Amino acid sequence: MPRAQPLPAGPGVPVFTYHRVDRDLPADQIGQALTITPQQFAEQLATLEALRIHTISAAELVTDLRRGTVPSRTVVLTFDDGYKDAITQALPILQRFHETATFYINSSSIGTPRHLTWADVRTLRDAGMEIGSHGAEHVDLRELAAQGQASQASRCVAAIERWAGVEPVTYAYPSGRYNATTFAVMRRERVQAAFTMEPGFVRDLTEPYRLPRIRVVRWTAVEQFRAIAANL
Repeated sequence: MPRAQPLPAGPGVPVFTYHRVDRDLPADQIGQALTITPQQFAEQLATLEALRIHTISAAELVTDLRRGTVPSRTVVLTFDDGYKDAITQALPILQRFHETATFYINSSSIGTPRHLTWADVRTLRDAGMEIGSHGAEHVDLRELAAQGQASQASRCVAAIERWAGVEPVTYAYPSGRYNATTFAVMRRERVQAAFTMEPGFVRDLTEPYRLPRIRVVRWTAVEQFRAIAANL
């Protein structure tokens, strides 16, 4: 079961990982852990507003780091798996607080029950949100050879380019899982940076395909978020 991750120390940019924002909890324990309420999400954004901390997309973070700049008093909000509540719950709250986020989608799940449609993805795009790649399917990349990993990346990127009209520049590994082969695949597929689920702050692009993120879980969503934001 996903657990709250230890708080990272030192300067850098925290990249938070969300899955679902919904009032209704899934039946399974993992789904419950990875679902926060709209109220919790709004409290998190209210914290940013009170502390005058702003959000940028993952792509904007990569651009800043390439220029040699580590943004201060900044966080990145990322959403994995392309659930429908991204458009029904998360987006209205983001717009209320004038914040931005990055949405990582699995192209094969688009249009399936409880997931976004391509029209929804374009709505997120038009609202100023980044659309990133999460693979064609939600699979463990460690279990695939190089050809299979490349297929996952290329098919998702091609689908996003075709149906959302944008070229995704950042990637989030499903469940944060990768191996040494993955890095070579990302380079060949011209991905600029990719995110794991290893906890920590992003400080540079020394390892662009092994960037850390902080998982948001329901029972510590507000408290951990506030603790991290208060020390930026």
